[in-house]
Amino acid sequence: MSKGISAIIATILLLLITIALAGTAYVFISGMLAARTTYTIDIESPECIKTGAIYNVTFALRNDGTESVTTSSIVVRDGVTTLNMAYGTATLTAKTVTTATSTSTLTAGSHKVSVTGQSNSESFTVYCP
Repeated sequence: MSKGISAIIATILLLLITIALAGTAYVFISGMLAARTTYTIDIESPECIKTGAIYNVTFALRNDGTESVTTSSIVVRDGVTTLNMAYGTATLTAKTVTTATSTSTLTAGSHKVSVTGQSNSESFTVYCP
């Protein structure tokens, strides 16, 4: 007579451990994905507008997430310089679009602009002639 656990009990234990690990991975991954899709911003139609001798960047800001985003939580940078922005609305509800225009003056030339929201960041390059 050998000592130890039977093959049936060992198989059941391995199945339970596998199910527990798969469940833990599912909970972890679904939590990460939910945070990424709740507050997601997207940029459309960026351009540089010249008014007199002043250049400003303007773009459409879309909330592709499932929750409202306050425009005060969005940071827009030209390289390392934070740009002051004027938005068409203070709160961007889910699946809506608003305009964003810099109130900071840009210089002529190419500008790499990044827009950072609560869970993602978008970048684009705009040229001011």
